[in-house]
Amino acid sequence: MTALFGGLLLLLASILQVTLMGRFTLLAGTADLLLLVMLTFMLQEDVRADWRWGIAAGLMVDLSSALPIWVSLAAYIGAAALAHLLETRVWKISLLTLFALTLGSTLLIQGVTMFYLWLNASPINFGEAFNLVTLPSMLLNLLLVLPVSAVVSELSKLALPSEELI
Repeated sequence: MTALFGGLLLLLASILQVTLMGRFTLLAGTADLLLLVMLTFMLQEDVRADWRWGIAAGLMVDLSSALPIWVSLAAYIGAAALAHLLETRVWKISLLTLFALTLGSTLLIQGVTMFYLWLNASPINFGEAFNLVTLPSMLLNLLLVLPVSAVVSELSKLALPSEELI
């Protein structure tokens, strides 16, 4: 039941990301709603944080992206692994973990994307890309992480009775 609910939640976030979130930009950066939903769902009580959520989110991003499949897949699996590591071994304070994960995962996804563009010999200025894309994306993600967390938390409480959570 948790996998079905989580998959539907990621699918809804992916649809909203493609249709709605791309229109709200700050400089050249946009918020990554799919990443925020994945991270907040993984940090829910009794939901097992696992790298499989990163595979699902990475494949959903690949459906709407012009990048090769391995770029988004590697970035989102890395973000899911980071969430699993921070949740199980480092911090149990979920709000601090959520903010740290948002910052770290945004840097990871943007870094993997820029690395691929650099390998592909695209003319990219890393300083400008960081200032115009990565920093605004991090700011937008940080602004949206608390509302997304509240919505995901409430939907999880309504859809998943506590005894069925794994």
